[in-house]
Amino acid sequence: MNIYIKVEVKRRELESRLLLAMAAAERGHEVLLGSTPLTLDLVRKNFLKPGIIFEKSIVPSERRIKQLNAYKDNNCKITVIDEEGGFINNNFKEFLEERFSAKSVKLTDKIFTWGIRDYKKFTSYFRKYKNRFSATGNPRVDFWRKEFDYYYKHQKLSQIKTGDDFILLASNFGAMLHERRIWQEVKVLRDKKNFERGRDEFLYYEFKSYQIRLAAKFVKIIREISKKFKKLKIVIRPHPTESVDAWKSIIGHHKNIFVIQDGSIGKWIRKTKLLIHNSCTSGVESYASNIPTIAYRPLKSSFEFKFPNSLSTNVFDEKNLIKKISKILKRKKNFESQKNGNLNNYFCNLKNNLASDNIVKEWEKLDDGKLSKKNNLLKLKTIANLKEFKGKLVNKSFMNNHKNSDHNSAKYKFPKITNNELEKITNNLRITLKRFNNVNVEQISDRLILVNNKNN
Repeated sequence: MNIYIKVEVKRRELESRLLLAMAAAERGHEVLLGSTPLTLDLVRKNFLKPGIIFEKSIVPSERRIKQLNAYKDNNCKITVIDEEGGFINNNFKEFLEERFSAKSVKLTDKIFTWGIRDYKKFTSYFRKYKNRFSATGNPRVDFWRKEFDYYYKHQKLSQIKTGDDFILLASNFGAMLHERRIWQEVKVLRDKKNFERGRDEFLYYEFKSYQIRLAAKFVKIIREISKKFKKLKIVIRPHPTESVDAWKSIIGHHKNIFVIQDGSIGKWIRKTKLLIHNSCTSGVESYASNIPTIAYRPLKSSFEFKFPNSLSTNVFDEKNLIKKISKILKRKKNFESQKNGNLNNYFCNLKNNLASDNIVKEWEKLDDGKLSKKNNLLKLKTIANLKEFKGKLVNKSFMNNHKNSDHNSAKYKFPKITNNELEKITNNLRITLKRFNNVNVEQISDRLILVNNKNN
């Protein structure tokens, strides 16, 4: 069976999507995994035979509805897991209505949820389409499990030496740090008709104002931490949509402060002494991974997300944050978080089966016998590389002629894959899980990967 997996943000999704692809290939399926515009454009233009599509969202924008209809016209089966998840949102209904509609759900063959909690909310809201939802978990959460400690154990950290103590700031402040300017973000939301579908435009501006004020508070305290703990390294991890250059410019030069976006955040979380955040998914991951976690909340606001903050030690001022950091750094025993009873309700794959295996089994139920026609891989490789080449020429021309225009999102969302990077991830997964010896992983182009079974 042909399976086509979309990766939007490489740092966030590549590892988990590769695990999913390898789990599918292990069972004899052929998978193509790659960047959003390349992978799905190949499907829409009939360069690929019918197969299973794995989307990252079905936001009911005009553009996405056209995409879903195009997949259907090409006899593909459409599946999705929303990468935003909705679990950090204070109001799940608002999240649901912004990112789903009866029209987009109707066009989708199977919708996977992160856990039982969101499954129940979805099926209650979309009762007519209840059978289209399945509580599988997200492959990203597979990497939060205990057995993946080994996966991260020997991974090197950029600019951090073995034995260096460091704390990690997981940033998700957006606004003044985003790769796009606020007016460009508004344009995207308007194009998606978010405001027409009920989002409060002026509340959005207030949220952006709050993000800027919160970022300023974090910049101030990071500098204080830098002075107080001169031998401690402080790593700022920008959100995938944030600019490294913006962070470096705003934080200024300090010998023990580093702005690093290298690799997935998982390896940084597993090796840090402490994670500091506010309303961030990374706070949930660090809690699940038994890493000391602080939610720094210098501005109490309705814009804060309650769930990730509730899993952390909450600190509200600079003085107490310094004290808490000092106490954690002096701790000699291994940290063990008190597990929240609802965690397995939010994330159903923290125990039992991997989400990757659950999803593959759901895909197999959709097989109608028409999804296994062989693709011409030689032709595909030629087309994919030609598209990559044309894309480089277009982007170079675009940036030269429109230096102040909208940022090329592919540059920061999906930088090219290297063979060395791909080999490290796949070999590490094989060793960690003691699986996938029958799986072949091959790079087709800078942003497209073939994963199949060696025995086929």
